[in-house]
Amino acid sequence: MYAPPAGAVRLDTEPQLASWDRAGHPSQIRLAGFLDHVTTVVGPIITAHDHQIAVELVVGLPADVPLTAEGHDLDNYLFPVAQRLGPGRIAAMFGRKVHGPSTLAGGPATTIAQATAPQFSARISGSYERPGWKEQLRGRLALRQAGIPRLGRGPVRMDIAITPALPGTRRTCGNR
Repeated sequence: MYAPPAGAVRLDTEPQLASWDRAGHPSQIRLAGFLDHVTTVVGPIITAHDHQIAVELVVGLPADVPLTAEGHDLDNYLFPVAQRLGPGRIAAMFGRKVHGPSTLAGGPATTIAQATAPQFSARISGSYERPGWKEQLRGRLALRQAGIPRLGRGPVRMDIAITPALPGTRRTCGNR
C-alpha cells in the first residue's frame, strides 16, 4: 500500500471524464484543456522525481450533483490523468469525489504498512477498463465471500490494489 501524496493544489479547471468521442468533439476539447492544466499543475513536481509516483485527484462537484450517481464514475476521471502523466510511472492513484473544490497532488510513491488485513480478496480476469471487470467485482462483492457486512445506501470507501499477476495466476483485487 502507498500513502497519498502531500501538497494538493486547487485546480482552476473542472475535472473532465474520459471521452471516447471523435477528435475535435467538445468533450475531447474540454478533456484536453483539463489535462493540459493537470500537466501545468503537477507536471513539474512529478518530473522532479526519478522513481515511481503517487497521484491524488479530488473531484469537486456542485452541491446539487449526487456523489454516487449520474455517471460520474471516479475511475473515468482518474484514467485520463494516469494516461497523461504516464501509467508506467504511477505506483498509486488516489481519487475521491467531494462537494467543493477540486484538487490535485503528486509526488514520490511512499509505501506504508498495511493497517488492517484485507476484508475481501478476489481474482478478476480481464481489463479494469472494461465494464465486464466492474461487473465481476460487483458480483464477487455481492456474494459477500468474506463476511463483509451489508452496507446501506450512500458513499463508501474502497481501496483496490491491482497487483501484477504471478506466472500461472490472474490479477488480484483486494479491498480493506
